[in-house]
Amino acid sequence: MEYIGQLVYGDKILEGIIPENVREDGRLIECCAPEGYPPIVDVRQKLKEVISHPIGPEGTLSLKEIVQSHYKGGLCTISVDDHTRENIHTKILLPILFEELRGLGVREENARVIISSGTHRSPHENEFPKILGDDIWIRHRERVVVHDCNENLAILGEIDGVPVEINRFVYDSEIYIPLSDLDFHYFAGVAGGPKQICPGICGEKIITAEHLKMFGGLGFAENVESGIVDGNPVFDHKIKIVRLVLERLAEKGTHVYSILSVVNPEGQLVQISGGNIFETHKQDRKILDKVYIIPVDRKADVTIVGAMSKGLDVYQAEKAINTAYRATKRGGKILLVAPCQDGIGNKDFRNLMNISSDVFESMEEQVKSSSNPEEVIEKNMEIARKETQKEAMRDFKIGMHKPVDLLRMLDYVGWGHLYIVQDGIPPDEKKLLPFEYVGAEGESPLQRIRNWVEDLEAKEKPDYLLIEDPGYLFQAPSE
Repeated sequence: MEYIGQLVYGDKILEGIIPENVREDGRLIECCAPEGYPPIVDVRQKLKEVISHPIGPEGTLSLKEIVQSHYKGGLCTISVDDHTRENIHTKILLPILFEELRGLGVREENARVIISSGTHRSPHENEFPKILGDDIWIRHRERVVVHDCNENLAILGEIDGVPVEINRFVYDSEIYIPLSDLDFHYFAGVAGGPKQICPGICGEKIITAEHLKMFGGLGFAENVESGIVDGNPVFDHKIKIVRLVLERLAEKGTHVYSILSVVNPEGQLVQISGGNIFETHKQDRKILDKVYIIPVDRKADVTIVGAMSKGLDVYQAEKAINTAYRATKRGGKILLVAPCQDGIGNKDFRNLMNISSDVFESMEEQVKSSSNPEEVIEKNMEIARKETQKEAMRDFKIGMHKPVDLLRMLDYVGWGHLYIVQDGIPPDEKKLLPFEYVGAEGESPLQRIRNWVEDLEAKEKPDYLLIEDPGYLFQAPSE
């Protein structure tokens, strides 16, 4: 049998996911390529222009002007994404940016790199070169700092009684350069830019306050969606936090110059801009839409999604499920393909999943003796969602939003319709998650996927959607 399609699985590429006859039958939903945007031919020259011609309100200084006219020889700190992002833009731009800064007069020993990890764990030793590139890691490793949301913080003020704290290295810098790229984010709307500051380099208390804005009555609040920033309560609160940070830094003489980029799915830079962190984000978002919004003519019965770099644990890979469910029919099936070498990941995510796992364990016993199993499942699904969200909001910690969202998507597709191919989730964590685990021990990930699809094909002839990159935003007609 001939197979088509591919997915990234850790450091491997799985070739041949879906039988060729699915496409021949017209059951593979064709993804129209996004409009796209031309790649930058000369990245070095473009970055030179970006640091000399800022985007922002009247009076916005260029990075070149900041260094040449205002810099007194103190710290120059560049913040970059952590190991949970692809960091293609970081590896391309960071070496050039260092050269340009040296040429303008910033001594190498005064430059720092901050890994903007928010509340995430610190990268492992082997992950730093994947973030920064081998050369930068080897040359600058003594000047690389990982942000800790609970230590080495400077307090700048309060919002609604919550202290706004940022990384001390950033606070002590004369120049701060947030270096980020845009992508869609499932509850913050669009990542990059302001998100590099909050949650990137902020303290846990204010990150928690920002994240709490996502909750509504049951599930997420209105406009808490991927791609939505206008009226999104999370993004609105983020802007308020970042404005305060920028105001306080300006008062003490720290110059902030955002460098923002858009990377296409082929790993090419199609946009670089610099200047005001809000204006660059607003402008470049239009280019992001051209590159990553994919229209489809219908929703899928079955969606198979690869998590790519987000597949290191369930906590991160849940974002791929979120991408998939937006393009899947209610009651459809989603198969997540993610190695999850770090297991569940976030400990608060893991702990909160205990609530729903207890409810579902009891539910399965009730179903065995019930004459109306669908009613039992519906009732227990609502109990699980309500109790999980109640506990999440009672004593919220970063990670507790993920069970709420996971159960929301489970409710959408239905009990037993979330599947996963993985290799890293230990048995004690498997029972906490509402997944159907695909394949037998010893089988390759690819063989597990193929066997699962073949079993479906023997029972029904569904429409499939294959999502190779969870960074896309799928726009499908309403059902």
